[in-house]
Amino acid sequence: MDNSGSWCYVVRWIDPGPISSVAAIVKKRSTQPVCTVSPDRVWLTIRIFCFSFLTMILPAASSGDVDQQPPPLARLEVALWPEYDRPAVLVMLRGWLAEGVSRPATVPLPIPAQVGEPHAIAMRGPDRNLLVAPYTINPKGPWSHVLLVTDMREFRLEYYQELLIADTQRQFLFEWPGGLEIRQILFEVMQPVGSRALALTPPATRQNVGRDGLTYHVGELGAIGVDDAFTLAMTYTKGSPELTVTLLQPPTSDPPSSAAEANDSVMVSAETADDTKESFPWLIVIGVFVVGTLTGAWIFRSVKIPQRED
Repeated sequence: MDNSGSWCYVVRWIDPGPISSVAAIVKKRSTQPVCTVSPDRVWLTIRIFCFSFLTMILPAASSGDVDQQPPPLARLEVALWPEYDRPAVLVMLRGWLAEGVSRPATVPLPIPAQVGEPHAIAMRGPDRNLLVAPYTINPKGPWSHVLLVTDMREFRLEYYQELLIADTQRQFLFEWPGGLEIRQILFEVMQPVGSRALALTPPATRQNVGRDGLTYHVGELGAIGVDDAFTLAMTYTKGSPELTVTLLQPPTSDPPSSAAEANDSVMVSAETADDTKESFPWLIVIGVFVVGTLTGAWIFRSVKIPQRED
């Protein structure tokens, strides 16, 4: 009891001991006035702290979704696989975010509006496996921008585009309308089985043989700014409508659902995505914080305060 004649309760923390003995309420008479804190005030303080924490972290965590200057890319590989598993061109964009870009990042990738939905969108995880990446599509006239959200440095986008076929002649034009700063651009064109006289503009600088035994024409375009565009033209002849994938495996086998499953880039990449040092996703951090806060609140509210004895 304090000088005013009120009963006071003191929380005594016991350590070590079982969980049931972490907090013990001990009633005692005090010779000095003691300030007591009610459980309701403790609960209110916890709620205010949670609200303040979330208001600080949520804007920073969602900053990758804000429509700001698009993040620069350290490297972009443009892969064209004509008549691979469809009588069309499989276009693959393999990108790496530049060093220092905060993540998650939203990357606007342009595709022709006539393409519709992309065939596959992914990012490469710390274990080197491809993970499905979230995205939205923003149509803008003849182009659609795929807003890919990635937590990793490396990402992929695949889509099919029409291949112009006239008898034995094949023709295709890849266009990049700009929109991203890219510090290194490389291209890779697969030569279909049974094709001849494959020509590229700009020309390839070398030819590589992939693990699948196919020939890939490889070249480099250098760096471009946000407002710069580029094209890659391809022509070849082919007398048979057979697809390359049917000639690489027995007819009873199902073709891969994604080109990434069939073959990776035949270009030796200088980019090594150090995703093993990825920071914890902010959702996990918030989840752990909320669980810890609720657990502490439950402990406080579960403490029974003895009734005052007259």
